[in-house]
Amino acid sequence: MSTRTPGRTYVARAVENEAGKGWLAEFGYPGVPVDYVLDDEQPAVYATKEAAELMALRVLRDSLNARKTFGDRREISRKLTGDEFAHELGLTDIFPSEWATMWGTKQDRVMQQIEGVQEVPFAARWILPVLRKFPGALEYAQKIVAEHTSIKPEWLERRRQRVESEGG
Repeated sequence: MSTRTPGRTYVARAVENEAGKGWLAEFGYPGVPVDYVLDDEQPAVYATKEAAELMALRVLRDSLNARKTFGDRREISRKLTGDEFAHELGLTDIFPSEWATMWGTKQDRVMQQIEGVQEVPFAARWILPVLRKFPGALEYAQKIVAEHTSIKPEWLERRRQRVESEGG
């Protein structure tokens, strides 16, 4: 199997078999690692370059079409309501302005999500509980945000002061 990182382009090609005989079919698409077409758990070997390339194209087509069988995302995921979102932010001890900075959006958009005017991104359903569950996760996330924002958020100073006052 290929050990390359996820690609940024579509791939469907024949690759010479390193074992000597035949060709392997390799396929991939953006965000997915390039891989070989398999026969059981081993790469399938094709007699001709054309046969391998054709199979790579077929598997790429089938992979892309399989993504659409789920229909609308709303059928498979239940997003937080505005009230649930506000409750989760409160439990996690994150102000809307802090969440906006962490999420890379404007505070106004977060407020509209809380008010129910805009949908809450599905990822908020699992990110907020994860930040609560693992000690230090919220602080680690905030550290990453602080390192990658040009204006340092005010909550960073509040957190530092809180830690200092709790620690003695």
